[in-house]
Amino acid sequence: KLQFLYLIGLWGWAGPPLRMGCGASKTGATANASPEGPSTHNGHETAHKRETQSQETGGASGAAAVGDKESINTGREKNLPRPALKEVRGENGKDMFLVVVAGASRDTPHEGLSIAVLRESTHQVYATVWDDDTILKNKHPDLPPISFWRAISIAMTKGDLKVTKEGQHVSFNMRATKGPKNTSLTADLTLVGDRFEDLYLYVVVPFGISIKPVDPEDGKVLKKEAQLNCSEVEVLLRELEKKESEEVVGPLREQASISRVSVERYEARISQLKKMIKFYSDGEVTDLDRLYSCPDPAAPEPKVLDMTRWGEWEFDSHSCPDLKAASLADVAWTLFDHYGLDEYFAFDPLKVGNFYVLIEEQYNDNPFHNRSRAIEVMITTHCIISTLCFGKFKGKNEVNGKVKMDHGDVLSAILCASIIDLGHPGVDNHHLKLAKEFDSTFYCDLYILDQKRLTIMFEVLENKHCDFMHHLDEEQRKDVRETMAEVLFMKANAKMQSMEEKLREFTEKLHVLDYSKKDTARMAMTMALWVADVALWARERGVYTARLSRLEEEFYLQGDKQIQSGFVPTSYQGSPWTADRSKHAQDFDRGQLHIFDQTVIPLLSTMGLIISDFNPLVNVARNNRALSCEASAETKNSSDDDPFLSCLREHAKCVCLLESSSLPDCLICTLPSFSLASFAILLITESDVYLGKFTEKEIDVASITSLCETINTNAAQYLRVTLNSDSATLEHNGKPFHLIHTPTRHSAVLLRKIMASYLRFRSMTKDKEWVHEIDEQAKLLNRFKTSAESSPGDERYIYDQCLAYGKERIAVCVQEIPRLEKILISLGGSPALGDGVVACVRNPLAAPMPVGRTTVPDCKEIDEELFKIVKSHWDPWEEGEEYDKTKHSYASLIRPYTKSEFAQCTERLTDDRRRKVWELVEKVDHWDFDVFTLQTEMSGGYTYEGLSQQPHGGSLFITLYALMYKYGFMRKFNIDEVKMINWLSMLEAGYHPNPYHNSMHACDVLQVTHYILLTGGMIDQCKVSDEDVFCTLFAAAAHDYNHPGINNSFHVKTQNYLAILWNDRSVNENCHASSVFELMRLEQFNILEAFPPAQRVELRELIVELVLGTDMGLHAQILGRFKNKIEINPRVLTRDDMILTLVMAVKMADISNCGRSKRLYHGWCNQIADEFFMQGDRERLMGLNVSPFMDRYTTIISKGQTAFMNYIVVPLFECMAEFLPQMMLAVEMTESNKSFWMENMFW
Repeated sequence: KLQFLYLIGLWGWAGPPLRMGCGASKTGATANASPEGPSTHNGHETAHKRETQSQETGGASGAAAVGDKESINTGREKNLPRPALKEVRGENGKDMFLVVVAGASRDTPHEGLSIAVLRESTHQVYATVWDDDTILKNKHPDLPPISFWRAISIAMTKGDLKVTKEGQHVSFNMRATKGPKNTSLTADLTLVGDRFEDLYLYVVVPFGISIKPVDPEDGKVLKKEAQLNCSEVEVLLRELEKKESEEVVGPLREQASISRVSVERYEARISQLKKMIKFYSDGEVTDLDRLYSCPDPAAPEPKVLDMTRWGEWEFDSHSCPDLKAASLADVAWTLFDHYGLDEYFAFDPLKVGNFYVLIEEQYNDNPFHNRSRAIEVMITTHCIISTLCFGKFKGKNEVNGKVKMDHGDVLSAILCASIIDLGHPGVDNHHLKLAKEFDSTFYCDLYILDQKRLTIMFEVLENKHCDFMHHLDEEQRKDVRETMAEVLFMKANAKMQSMEEKLREFTEKLHVLDYSKKDTARMAMTMALWVADVALWARERGVYTARLSRLEEEFYLQGDKQIQSGFVPTSYQGSPWTADRSKHAQDFDRGQLHIFDQTVIPLLSTMGLIISDFNPLVNVARNNRALSCEASAETKNSSDDDPFLSCLREHAKCVCLLESSSLPDCLICTLPSFSLASFAILLITESDVYLGKFTEKEIDVASITSLCETINTNAAQYLRVTLNSDSATLEHNGKPFHLIHTPTRHSAVLLRKIMASYLRFRSMTKDKEWVHEIDEQAKLLNRFKTSAESSPGDERYIYDQCLAYGKERIAVCVQEIPRLEKILISLGGSPALGDGVVACVRNPLAAPMPVGRTTVPDCKEIDEELFKIVKSHWDPWEEGEEYDKTKHSYASLIRPYTKSEFAQCTERLTDDRRRKVWELVEKVDHWDFDVFTLQTEMSGGYTYEGLSQQPHGGSLFITLYALMYKYGFMRKFNIDEVKMINWLSMLEAGYHPNPYHNSMHACDVLQVTHYILLTGGMIDQCKVSDEDVFCTLFAAAAHDYNHPGINNSFHVKTQNYLAILWNDRSVNENCHASSVFELMRLEQFNILEAFPPAQRVELRELIVELVLGTDMGLHAQILGRFKNKIEINPRVLTRDDMILTLVMAVKMADISNCGRSKRLYHGWCNQIADEFFMQGDRERLMGLNVSPFMDRYTTIISKGQTAFMNYIVVPLFECMAEFLPQMMLAVEMTESNKSFWMENMFW
């Protein structure tokens, strides 16, 4: 039932025919074939004898010709039943070609041989065709026709294909490595063109994107290939819809973006002035500094409240008079007293009061996420714990649940509940990320609100007046902190699971859980806090509606902010409910049903398996769900009453190829728009794409139903297509549908995407892969749906609102700024001292300035002649091209040489330093790249002085600059060269002069990452895009930016400022990623500004993922995932696969020292030993236990290095070598270096 369309169109004029013979033809295009040799099958020998006998008797009889053609057809149908597709890299190593071989020609669709080659870099198509008569005339007489086709089939699957471009022709050589021995096919393919129709005719059409999704006979969905292809066509239509929308609202969006940036700058200035005023009046700048250093709050001693009904689920804390007047400290102290925690830990009630006074100050007065909700969550958590856990906490309060919890566990649960919405700004994480808030940069866009609340709490505990946990010993504090991190990070637990994944894991382990283990207690507390967090959906109806109205108002306030900023309102936790209050009637109730079905009811049902008391709550939730269901049904019924909407839902989606002598061959798709506001028809012909969208006023229900029925049954006799230069008319039963021609270049790009995905589909062999791809297509369509939630009219309204708000806000700021400046001057400050004031407080994101600088530099004083040589090698200037700095921003600082100028310059290069640097940089593709010598030539050495004083740039600067031009990124992405130089200056300066984690190590990791990508073959094997390569090199260069010279273990042991800020999770790595993006918040360093806004978000996500992946604490987890992935399927099929593979590349580069030559390896070994010993000295001075291999008096380096190689390096290198065989040299060198330590075991 799966129908593949063979090649159609103007094959006859495509190019010269193929020629086959024993030697070279007159044209030089040859195809050689020899018999199969002694192993030839009897059938082939018989055929050969028949052919020989026929030739001896004249060989031209009609019977022989018929027999030969039958044999050719048999061989073709058996060995090449449908077109074959293969990707081939050109002999120059750069070009990539897509080869299509099919048994078809224009006039005889089941005869002949056709070859087409698509050059991906230029989209040029080269093609030629050979009919059956030509095959018979020119094939080798000893080669049976069946073997001819078999050889072609083997060559396209397992054989050797070579493609070489020569002028306007492509030389194509095919050789079968198995089957008919020494069989080869060589041909010249002529350039057809690079138009859309050329691509469609020669590359797209043979693979049948036009497949009907439904069998007209029985209505069943066809094979999985059909499902995939239909999804691809739908994606095509959605992209066209999106483009149409972009043309309408794109300019308006750009104006709104400019307005938003202007408002942000004004508000940033006001915020800076307020901080400076606060500093001069109070000596404080940030909230965290105030919490850390504030005087004794002198809070009253907390009271013990009456908690008679606190254990009842029906208890409403908002209606209780005592709780209305109570503080967080009173509620917490009551619970501490109930469980005996005050006595067990000897808590000071005054410090508990002080702690909660500062905590309450950090709660914002939001409609929903506020202090009152925190009290409600605390009481709900107590209600759950009192039935969940067992243990003797106090003689009169013994609890008899299932899960064993100790005093530390209960303390952690209460603390988590009390800070559930601490510092909540009234908007969700997605809004903070969209608005590029400081917290978003600081926490690398990962679980921003979850991390911030824990940071604030432990910052308060650092205040000596508030540290009520000071009596806890080190192990108890560590246990409470780890438990809180696991429980509070409901979406950021140790395994980085989503809540759905965590619930699934909890459910699977439910029947085998050991309720006495600590892990079980933490998992149960996580579930308990999650229940408390979503408890409003399982409350009595009056409470439910009251709480929900507050959440509703807060969420719509967020939507108002987003509209004012020019952002499309987001959805609530992935549900259909959006923050656009104008769409309340459409999506609110559907969103509630999603929350009930996906979160609340599954969670309560699972908890009911442990606590039977939860089972009635499931019924309460279902009753509340019924309320939303009734409202949703009313909305649905009102829309169902509309015949047009009903028709679009039921009939409007179909895809079909129309083949008829009376019609041009074309593919027709009909789809409803996402908003169900219109009916769309997409028509694809050999050369063009046409699109029409029809509203209810333009088309009736009967016409839609009839047209879709005709298309589904492929009844071409009822259709007529008329094509014009800029439009097309599809006539059905006398009714015309007018379609508009879409730009062919855009359409060609979309169809190339279809071919790229189809190439993946053809390589799939497992059902799981098919299912996964179908899911990926569904996700892609869902993303289109999310981006298309607003019609162009809606978006126009959003951007108009943004412009109006921006104008109003700027007017207010213009009046406010002079007033604040006057106040600052009256306090003795200067408006120009902003940077100096901020530097007075702890700022972990402030990397050091270059030596001798007190202000941010405009540009490093680089050796322009040296950098000119470097960039000219990979990106020379075109001869005769005019140089314009404003036009060519990628060369706005240094104009490169032309090829002739470059050759003359390098020949006459007399400066020894420049010559040596150039020779070293030129070896950037080599595994033995010498970063030590390069650093010495650039800045005089790699000691402390050489690394801290690099006036002309060091090894990192020159290497990353070279790679930006080697890959062509500066030109491809049009990156401003001045910004790139500025950024490189600050990036290199931001590396501290540590013995090991310095800018030279960053250069080494950068170069090895480049080697893995290019020389190691990852780019080719995984089809890594230019954007992903750019991100990977960026991450490698910045992966240890602002490294303090101590490891994560030291941060956590000492509980220093950075450990508190990032909650013990990948402390250094979070600091590296946050710091480099904080640097790029300044316009003169923002090299990502060259990319579109949506793409910048994607690039940032990948860079953060790559940097955080270098945390050695995650090594086993990441390596395990990669091993499992390549065992199942070594191909990179999904975006997650691509990210994991790139993470592995950077990780390998980060520990690649052990796999380098002995000289380089021992150089790095000495550097890391020095840094380790410096940390050991600090630990000894602080009275801490010195970490393993960091005691300079007892450490045996050979033991540490051997263990590191055995347990970390070799397993990762072997895994990468299995994936990329070219990386086996790293394994071999590691073994060689390890053997050195085996011979010198006491060094």
